[in-house]
Amino acid sequence: MSAQDNLSQQLFHASPNQLTVGDVIKPSAKYRVAHATTSLKYATDFGEAQTHPDIYSERGGQAPLFGAVYTVEPMDKDEMNKITEEETATRNKEKNVEIPAESHMRFSKKGFKVTGLHKVTNNYKSWGIPSHEKRNK
Repeated sequence: MSAQDNLSQQLFHASPNQLTVGDVIKPSAKYRVAHATTSLKYATDFGEAQTHPDIYSERGGQAPLFGAVYTVEPMDKDEMNKITEEETATRNKEKNVEIPAESHMRFSKKGFKVTGLHKVTNNYKSWGIPSHEKRNK
């Protein structure tokens, strides 16, 4: 897959935070890079996981009931491709984790700009709330 192929793919970012179009997702202090993905399934699963009460109870807080999957674009496409290659190599070496070269993950030190809200996520099962399909039966 060429760098040009990577640029033509839609990117997603999942977050429990409410973001608006134009907001910039900046690198976290922990990872030094901002994350996005070309996989809607991964973003949705991650968004749902971010609303799981167990994650927040470990951190001493209360989980949000809803998260969201946003469409994003890199602040600098060339930088994103360069940092993605470097970050993938670093993680493979330092953390002994095998991230395939054609992974769905994208990394950037400059961040990603929110271009839209793709979907709202939730984790009804973990809260003990029946899904709307079950409530309507």
